[in-house]
Amino acid sequence: MAHLLVRYLRGPHPDPLLAEEAAVSLVLRTLGSADAARAGQARRSGRAHRELAEAAKAELAADPGRSLTLEQLGRLRHSSAFHVARVFRTETRFSNEFGVTPSQVRDEGRIRALLEAAVRG
Repeated sequence: MAHLLVRYLRGPHPDPLLAEEAAVSLVLRTLGSADAARAGQARRSGRAHRELAEAAKAELAADPGRSLTLEQLGRLRHSSAFHVARVFRTETRFSNEFGVTPSQVRDEGRIRALLEAAVRG
């Protein structure tokens, strides 16, 4: 695959689309072999990641008015801010390719609480 990429780029009229496709394919193949090696670990951590995302959502839903930072949320869940953010987005990916962020969940809870208060009068 790498030789095709070089040939595309060195040719008299390189086709940028073909070059990009070859580069992406090369990267995906490389990542795919690394992913296969980590597949067993991913299966074991999948449950822990789902539990972390659910616990973080519960923490945010407990008091929608409270402003938590990712660092605080991570501390509450005994994880780093980066790990919580990455796992949260990955585990909340259902209709959105990228998943939702903790702040989006918090904001939805705030809107829901305001609407419920308005309905109650």
